[in-house]
Amino acid sequence: MVSWYTILRIIDALYKIDYYLAHEEERAKIACNAREKMWSEFTYEKQIGRMLEVVREEA
Repeated sequence: MVSWYTILRIIDALYKIDYYLAHEEERAKIACNAREKMWSEFTYEKQIGRMLEVVREEA
């Protein structure tokens, strides 16, 4: 059986989909911000540094 919480989350997601499909400028701004964050936060150098931290902690 599906909970009410799950149903409400699905309905909320559908409303958000409709909203962002109708507001292209906001959608583009979110995409641009996400792209900028990805390029600044998830570089190879930073990812390897994080992996080395985990290895050091585990050792």
